[in-house]
Amino acid sequence: MFELLLRGKQLPENKKGIKIINRLVLLGFVSIFIWYRYRQSTFISVQATLLFLLLPGILLTFWGRKKLLNLCGYVNTIAGNKLYTLLTASLSYLLTSLMFSSTFFALTLLSNHYFSNPQQTIKTIKIINVTRTHNRKSSKDYTYIIVEHDGLEKKINYGKKNPSEMNGKALQITTENGLFGFEIMKKRKFVEDKPTK
Repeated sequence: MFELLLRGKQLPENKKGIKIINRLVLLGFVSIFIWYRYRQSTFISVQATLLFLLLPGILLTFWGRKKLLNLCGYVNTIAGNKLYTLLTASLSYLLTSLMFSSTFFALTLLSNHYFSNPQQTIKTIKIINVTRTHNRKSSKDYTYIIVEHDGLEKKINYGKKNPSEMNGKALQITTENGLFGFEIMKKRKFVEDKPTK
């Protein structure tokens, strides 16, 4: 496949354009850490997350694939070779998603968080499951809880906390309504789980 890609490198590289692409890729990697961090405290569905991460990449690949390839010195197609077209389209999509989709999602979560409605609401939600996992790299055990709020499940990391400490507990959360309607968890603490009558 690498040889096939080299066959398509028939144009001069745009060094200025490649420098911009490299910077956008770096920004994309930084954005992954940003949106991962803020997604932890945001109640957003898996479907919405996938929409933010997949759709911009698809649209931008469809619109700018040829230009992206030309900037890197590659032709758009090789006559009679559909595999080359498929390969370059896939690589263009991955690159575009990293450069733009990841950054767009990070900016969305940041805006949702920092321009939220300051009015806070306190709610008590049930803990669905408590899981203890072992990290082979660090040789440490970590505890996760899974809660459900407004039909959305969220996994929350509680580090080294013993799962037995969570028996008979519920989670009390303080939330704000974000700029785009995604609820933000500002505070959380364990409370006694009172059975509903």
